[in-house]
Amino acid sequence: MIDEALLYYNFLNPKYTFIRHNENMTYQVIDGNNKFLLRIHKAAAGLNFSFQCGETPREVFIHSEIELLMKMLSDTNIRVQQPITNKLGEYVTKLRSGHYVTALSWFDGEDLRNATITSEIVHNIGKLIGSLHNLMSRLPYFHRYSYDEDMIGRVLNEIKKAFELQHIEEKHYECIRNFLLGFSKLIRKEKKNFILVHADLSKSNLINNGNEIIPIDFSLSGYALPEMDLAEMSCSLNDKTLTSSLLDGYRHVSEYSLNEFYVDVYFAFSIVLYIAYHHENFVGDEKSQNSLDRWTTTIIEPIVAKME
Repeated sequence: MIDEALLYYNFLNPKYTFIRHNENMTYQVIDGNNKFLLRIHKAAAGLNFSFQCGETPREVFIHSEIELLMKMLSDTNIRVQQPITNKLGEYVTKLRSGHYVTALSWFDGEDLRNATITSEIVHNIGKLIGSLHNLMSRLPYFHRYSYDEDMIGRVLNEIKKAFELQHIEEKHYECIRNFLLGFSKLIRKEKKNFILVHADLSKSNLINNGNEIIPIDFSLSGYALPEMDLAEMSCSLNDKTLTSSLLDGYRHVSEYSLNEFYVDVYFAFSIVLYIAYHHENFVGDEKSQNSLDRWTTTIIEPIVAKME
């Protein structure tokens, strides 16, 4: 598919390198002195993405992400990737297989997955998230994902399916079910406070170019409480001792008050989303089963008790 995709763009002598495959297949494309990111919007095998969109075709969200990026480029001072048009002047390309392709400008630098993470770096990430929220909250409405009670209901259906397929045990299902039911009640009361958030902030989606940290990959962005991005970042850092620096940085610039309990709730939700996306890969994987035991007993169950 990558060879077909390249034919649709005004590249002269493109050389591509595979980066990774999650909800999208991503490639770096080098064409002369120019670099680009090319994405084929096809989820990896074993990654269940179907519940994310609900009844809305994924194409709608692909187009609206491009609209979001274009608006951010024109109206905010947060650096984001520039969408690139194909030979027809269109931002979204459809392959013969029916899969969609988008191309974006490239940011030089390294993501934070292999970086030494200090409290100062985390503080700056918190400031970045605060600035991002301040700016994104002023943008017009986009047809993005809504991480509301309907989404939570679809996640619960996926977790139920995981149990019925024996990908997770009954004790895991019951724990996650209780959490999602409580979380849905909380979200119904707080939905009026939703803003547009990145919804997939992690070390792999932050680029350090030596001068600044830049957010990338807004493909899962949508409407939720601000705490969702902080929880996702905290989960990616995998070091609770750094959470205070993250929240301090956020408070330093954010226009939004912060509910630390909601950060903990969204931290648990990020774990549940991971399970919903990846449960097909849990079969026969002892490490995953051990992780399920740890996540439910040390992260999800305590939150359920507090929500009650």
